[in-house]
Amino acid sequence: MEVLSVNENKTISKEADILCLISEKYKDEICRIECGDKMLIEGKSFICVSSDKNIVIRVEGYFEWYLKFSLKEEWVRHEIIGAKAARTQLANFDGYNHPKSIRASINHRYTLYSASEGKCFNRLLLRSCAIRRSKIPKTTSSGMENLGATIGLLHSYESPSDMQSISPTIISYLEKYLKHIKEDNLILDRINKHVLSTNLKRQHQTWIHGNIKSEDIFFSGSKVSIIDFGTFGKGSPYEDLTNLCTYLILFRTVPTFPWKTPRIAMNSLLNGYLLRRNIDREELLAYVRLGIFRYYLKNSVMHKGIPTLSGMPVSKKRLEKLVFQLLDGNYRSAFERIDF
Repeated sequence: MEVLSVNENKTISKEADILCLISEKYKDEICRIECGDKMLIEGKSFICVSSDKNIVIRVEGYFEWYLKFSLKEEWVRHEIIGAKAARTQLANFDGYNHPKSIRASINHRYTLYSASEGKCFNRLLLRSCAIRRSKIPKTTSSGMENLGATIGLLHSYESPSDMQSISPTIISYLEKYLKHIKEDNLILDRINKHVLSTNLKRQHQTWIHGNIKSEDIFFSGSKVSIIDFGTFGKGSPYEDLTNLCTYLILFRTVPTFPWKTPRIAMNSLLNGYLLRRNIDREELLAYVRLGIFRYYLKNSVMHKGIPTLSGMPVSKKRLEKLVFQLLDGNYRSAFERIDF
């Protein structure tokens, strides 16, 4: 078992030790808990919150914890190197909130994290919009800048390991979707031609999160936390930035949603990143364009219902307009007042 924390006080360290022993002793019983069910073991409550690719358990003790049993040993190795990168790169960054305790065991295939503090990215953004102020709260823009700086610092991690991220690339997603889609029309034909002709630069790879999503990010004031490093490894830094930038830009397709808030949030994210690393703006633009095409294919073409974003309905008409603007190279209109 590895201790991957920055600093642990005696109280949380003691409970972490106890939970590791319980997790190893009762692994089989814990992994059989049905999603949504609870089991009491040695005075601690184990509640299964997910049993998809990994078994994720919320543990309620003196502190709140998340215990993840991975199906593959490889996935735990990615979690461990991600935690080491965060410890190395972010220990002295005041804008990042480190988990109070992190433990991992390759032999028993688990990781144990103390719960992240604060609100998730989705709630923060939606709350900023609901306030309807002339300016979004300062903590929101500062938090997004710290998020950008955090990602930039992670991308600057150095290690002799050549472990590749296990998350599929944006191009592989698009190729898979286009192969699956049987229908044919003008917009699909143009997207297919664009994907076939796209030649992303083979720039120097960095260490990346690999599958960073809005639900993996938490804010406490202006401080940020990132969870779920199961895909951490070498890859293009633009894969990480694309997931977040695409998410923010797609709010343009949600009727009545104020574009100003995600626009300011995205500019703050990019500004924070630029404080730590340079950006090839043309390359980022190419990736984000592909990210929006991916969302369109998956959620509007392959899924026959109404596409949504953070639970809100997306206008198919607005989404198609955004896709056409990108296919036509009309980036000024598509990314209105974004500082690419």
